[in-house]
Amino acid sequence: FNVLIKGRPMVLGVGDILKHWTEFRMDSIRRQIAFDIQKKSEKFHLLQGLAKILADIDKAIAIIRNTEEEKMVVPNLMTGFDIDEVQAEYIAEIKLRNINQEYILKQTKAISELEKEIAELKDILGSSRKLKSVIKKELKAVADKYGQNRKTEIIYHIDEIQPEEEAEVIPDYPVTVFVSREGYLKKITAQSLRM
Repeated sequence: FNVLIKGRPMVLGVGDILKHWTEFRMDSIRRQIAFDIQKKSEKFHLLQGLAKILADIDKAIAIIRNTEEEKMVVPNLMTGFDIDEVQAEYIAEIKLRNINQEYILKQTKAISELEKEIAELKDILGSSRKLKSVIKKELKAVADKYGQNRKTEIIYHIDEIQPEEEAEVIPDYPVTVFVSREGYLKKITAQSLRM
């Protein structure tokens, strides 16, 4: 088959095509997992900041309430709880009705789950065997969703079927043969020659 591999045309057999497809798929999954790790790490970072204010929610409310200028809320939260700007911005944007212990406890319970998920994703990212098992799971899911039963039957015992011997039919008609300057032969029927 003529295929494009990384922008270069190549002629490959089925085995090589499968090898290159597997490499492409593994690279795609690596990028997908790296993206998931980044997103989960960002959320993990925000929840760590939220966990720091859990000890003293009233102090956080007092800092927000007693800050005179809006632009100083984030820096005051950063100094008051020893958190970075991203975490302070997240805490400052929490709705007033969500600043209660139940909401914050529920959010911080996700920290340990997120930590496990990030560790699992990093483990998959580091092992080509686990990446291939992800490919297998995805292919099985596609086969289960879109697969169809075989419509033909494979016959393993061909002994019973004997092919009929066909007599080769050779047409018998008069022709004129020409030899071109380049040495090619050309046959023309008498009817074509008259035309």
